[in-house]
Amino acid sequence: MPDGVAHRAGNSTGALHAAIDAGVDWVEADIWWQYGRLEARHEHAIWRLPIRYDQWKLGVAVRRAPRLAEICRLTLGGPRLLIDLKGSVARLPIDIVKTLRAEGAVPRAAICGQVWPLLDAVAELEPGLQIFYSLESEQQLAAMRVRPAASLPITGVSCAEALLTADRLGWMRARDLTVFAWTVNDRARALELASLGVSGIISDNYEVLEAVRERRPRSRT
Repeated sequence: MPDGVAHRAGNSTGALHAAIDAGVDWVEADIWWQYGRLEARHEHAIWRLPIRYDQWKLGVAVRRAPRLAEICRLTLGGPRLLIDLKGSVARLPIDIVKTLRAEGAVPRAAICGQVWPLLDAVAELEPGLQIFYSLESEQQLAAMRVRPAASLPITGVSCAEALLTADRLGWMRARDLTVFAWTVNDRARALELASLGVSGIISDNYEVLEAVRERRPRSRT
């Protein structure tokens, strides 16, 4: 049965503690490079101002965004850390790797994102990190299939669940790809994907993650 990944749980300390208490396998954090800081948040920022926005909302941040180093320390001895790279700043891979090394977190972290050159840069800097190339569209799925042979090999994908059919998952598994599915908030769909062989379920719903965990074979004593 797949691992359970708490979607965006690293973006606030409250959500992070809730995920740890829930016993998830991974927490996901959206990490931006913001003037030398590695901040966890989903929204865009405007310069150094405490203003945050995305496609649907604009507002003022009332709490300081957690830093990557803090998240590494809070998850020590607990869930693994899935870092979703946000933005396209060239310093982001360098500072991500530097921070993970400083915190001793490389063995328990993985990186995902839709800006594939940044993922390639991380892989070149730190081969010990697991990399998931994120797929949100049919175009990205097609690009993965024809990725040039000279590029770094893809060993893992983080894929929008709507793209994942039985045939596509069969194609991925035949190539030994580790597949995380996002964002799966429906219990039946999560269990279906688990039966098809995905390695991770990314969800906002802890009941969904618990349902997946309950299906794992129990170890014999």
